[in-house]
Formats: sequence, C-alpha cells, structure tokens
Amino acid sequence: MSSGTDLPDYLAAFRERRALCAALLELSLAQSDCIRRDDYTELLALLHQKQTLLDDVARAAREQELAWSSWSDRRDRLRAAERTECEQQLAQIEDLLARLLREEQAGTHLLNQRHDATQRELASVNRGMRVREAYEGSPLNGGTRHFSIDT
Repeated sequence: MSSGTDLPDYLAAFRERRALCAALLELSLAQSDCIRRDDYTELLALLHQKQTLLDDVARAAREQELAWSSWSDRRDRLRAAERTECEQQLAQIEDLLARLLREEQAGTHLLNQRHDATQRELASVNRGMRVREAYEGSPLNGGTRHFSIDT
C-alpha cells in the first residue's frame, strides 16, 4: 500500500512496468540487430525471450490492475514527493513505449524488406530453372525434344 491506507502501491507498480518496458526495448533492439545480420537462429531465441517477457507484462497488468485503473482518481491522495516520483515513472514508461513502438516498426519494415528481397531472388531462380528446362530437351542442346514456350 501507498501512503494512504486504501491506496495501492503505485510507485512499485509503475517501477515494475518501467523495468518491463525497458527490458522489452532492449530485446527489440537486439531483435533488429539479428535481422540486420540475418541471424535467424538468434532471432528465434530472442523472440522466445520476448514472449516470456510479454507474459510477465500481462501477469503484472493483472496483478496491478487496481493501481493502473485508480491512478487518475486517487493520485491527489498521495504525498507530493511520491506523486512526483510516480509521475516521473509514468513519463519514463511513456517514453520507453514510444521508443519501443518505433523500434518494432523499424524491425518489421526491415524484416519485410528481407522477405521481399528473398521472394524476388526465389522468383529469379524459378525463372532460370524454367528456361533451363525449356532448353534441356532442345535439339540445340543435343536433346530430342522441341523447344517449349509453354514451360
């Protein structure tokens, strides 16, 4: 409980959320680094860690629901110093979440670019294979088939 007898421990709840958001941002930065290095083995390990951390965020949200839902109505009941510290924690959480969102969007964009490049490479290989198959049976190549433009 906080300084008031019927108040949840806002500061503890906000500190825990800030720590979880900072950890998520750290994993997101590492995730983007793995994508840039094409290290998908490490990326999968990071995604597992990230899922575990997201489960922790969900657990904390359930456990601290009263603190988050009652903050705006009850914050004036806190001592000024505690209220100020809580507001600083909330500002840091907001900043971390904004950075996390930007990093996640950048990582998604980079992953989509890698996906699109891979798709283009596969399409090029596929076209090359079709051309090779069309010429393999050609009399020009010592084969007995005729050139097939349908392939």
